[in-house]
Amino acid sequence: MVFVAAAIGVFTLWQRKQPQWCALILTLVALAALGTQGNAWIGGKSIAVASPFVLWAAGLGALRLRGMNLKREATVAMTAMAAGVLWSFAMIFHAVWLAPYQELAELEYIGATYGQDSSPALMLEYSPYAARHFLRTMDIQGAGELRRDLIPMRDGKGLIKAVHADIDEFPTSSLDPFATLVLRRSPTSSVPPSDFEQLWQGTYYDVWGRIADAPKVVDHVPYNSKDQASDTVKCTDLTSSLERVEANQILLGQPHIPALITELDRTTIPSNWIGSGGLLNLNSRGAVTFTVDVAESGDYQMWLKGWAKGMASILVDKSQVWEGARVMPQGGESTPVAVISLEPGVHEIELRYATPWWQPGTGGNTYSFTGLYLTSMVDALAPVEITRANVSGLCDRRWDWVEIVERTNGG
Repeated sequence: MVFVAAAIGVFTLWQRKQPQWCALILTLVALAALGTQGNAWIGGKSIAVASPFVLWAAGLGALRLRGMNLKREATVAMTAMAAGVLWSFAMIFHAVWLAPYQELAELEYIGATYGQDSSPALMLEYSPYAARHFLRTMDIQGAGELRRDLIPMRDGKGLIKAVHADIDEFPTSSLDPFATLVLRRSPTSSVPPSDFEQLWQGTYYDVWGRIADAPKVVDHVPYNSKDQASDTVKCTDLTSSLERVEANQILLGQPHIPALITELDRTTIPSNWIGSGGLLNLNSRGAVTFTVDVAESGDYQMWLKGWAKGMASILVDKSQVWEGARVMPQGGESTPVAVISLEPGVHEIELRYATPWWQPGTGGNTYSFTGLYLTSMVDALAPVEITRANVSGLCDRRWDWVEIVERTNGG
């Protein structure tokens, strides 16, 4: 009906000897039709440009019908147009992609606080807004986004666009040109080498600065395991590293407290949530329950890893500890959601999810969700010097990395 009214509107313009308007409308409609054959960006922009003129022509056609004493047909056409516009607004409201305000506010603060004095800087998260705008004063390079140089990983290749990497995936030689690191906080992220110190910690990002007089890192060996920033290192590996330490060098190790991870394969999952590769797609109302075994009492940071575009709530032992919507971290990484106090023992964690129509940005496409993480809130552990005298007591512990560094004059 709307297109019929639009056709009548174009015909009316032609009758009134205004062919330029007819040509404009037909050209825009043709461009919109051609745009749908390209990528989403071109198609969306083409339709957005053409749509007001189609509605304008349809409105003119409806007025023409009314002038022809076809009042019922004109009313139907106008009602259809109004309903279509309102429905479009509702769809946009429900599926709109809202910017992560808190994350971007932190990036703005980092850029304003550190600026040129902390350049050049490196970022490993895929974040076009950070690399191209918020951190531009820091002469920032994004390993998987805006960069001027190849930043080799341990395999010699650069990080492909739109992919995130951990700091341990880069050799220290790739970090040498940079004075500052802006790193996404994560329960599975590694600590930078010992010649960097933490300058600032936010909710979503950490800023690390190079220590001007730090001992030179001769060799940096990272350890990690599945979904953890560390691994258990055997005595043979530690003693092997000690054998490579020369007289003017020492061996440092970065201890690590592993995260507690909820296992998706040990719980009942709503059938319509199951995605490919063992991941979940939260696309409808539902709930899933996990259990975690806590060894030590204390405060724990809870992380949601992946995306939850709708309204989510988390209950620990039947008590709600967090509720929020639109958890959409840059690059699909982890998001801190709550700090909880736990006693030793087994605890039940329930994740509830819904996509209410009245919440903006909770609908549309779904993305992968990989689980919940808990990390201890104790202060970060300092590097430990590993020697032949204490190595036996440091075996079979979890280490983020070990590295050989030059001994300081006073060491």
